[in-house]
Amino acid sequence: MNARLAVGMLASLVVTARLAAGTKCDPLPVLQISDVRTTLIGDTLRKDRVIDGTASMDSAPLLFTEVRLHSGKKLVQRTITDAQGHFLLELNKLPPGRYTLSFEGMGSFNIEVTPPRFSQRFYYNFSSLHGCLGWGETSD
Repeated sequence: MNARLAVGMLASLVVTARLAAGTKCDPLPVLQISDVRTTLIGDTLRKDRVIDGTASMDSAPLLFTEVRLHSGKKLVQRTITDAQGHFLLELNKLPPGRYTLSFEGMGSFNIEVTPPRFSQRFYYNFSSLHGCLGWGETSD
């Protein structure tokens, strides 16, 4: 790659970051959690409801960060991300309803736990990029 192209790409990244930092963040829709993870343990088929996710801030994983799940003002679950920003929250004992998922130092997301509809695994990504929160999901 020639020097002129490299400098042009770097300038483009800096401008993009400055523009993104100066814009308002779009409001996030409520994330609906409705999947069930099926696991065979011995002769028993186990169905679990979980939030299997990762958290990142400005493209870097949130390392060893506290993750909290609240129902109103009541704390119902808490865990900590690992060295890659991964976390797992079990939802088996939670009734359907609206909850707030918060990450220390990053922000909060509104989620709705609904009755199970899918029997495939979903993986969730929660992020903050230039101060704007976002989430995504993938399935296998």
